[in-house]
Amino acid sequence: MAVSIRPFLARDIEKILATDGGPAWKRWPEPWHDIVRQRDEGLRTVLIAADDGEVTGYGSLIWQSRYARFRDADVPEISDLVIAQSRRGERIGALLLQALEAEAIRAGKAVVGIGVGLYADYGAAQRLYVSQGYVPDGHGITYDYADIAPGASVLLDDDLILWMLKRLE
Repeated sequence: MAVSIRPFLARDIEKILATDGGPAWKRWPEPWHDIVRQRDEGLRTVLIAADDGEVTGYGSLIWQSRYARFRDADVPEISDLVIAQSRRGERIGALLLQALEAEAIRAGKAVVGIGVGLYADYGAAQRLYVSQGYVPDGHGITYDYADIAPGASVLLDDDLILWMLKRLE
């Protein structure tokens, strides 16, 4: 495996859009224009995993999370961590996580956070985050960033999230 991790460049969009990365892969241009804008405004850091010019994954570090508990505690959020389906199981996700954590450390952060979905499609991500030292933040789950009251019914979709933290060394 000759995967390298590097900063995202606007020219990567074309390669990302051409990659069949699986269901979570952003294969349409609209979100990438917003990601470029956020990167340019210093709101997010975006890293690319590449192998011989092929984009194999990507991930972001959002400096001010939409999740209130992270935002209020000045905890950056790792977001949009996606590995091309054909390259899963090669530890690319772990490499991207470690590189994003290193960005947080360089910025003087002691803790980083991440959210993960709760249905089976997120199983590999759940296992990866736990293996890399992430633990639940202790506040339960949210739906669309809002706390869920006991007894409430919510839709099991991508907006139902368990939030996790990792202390950086």
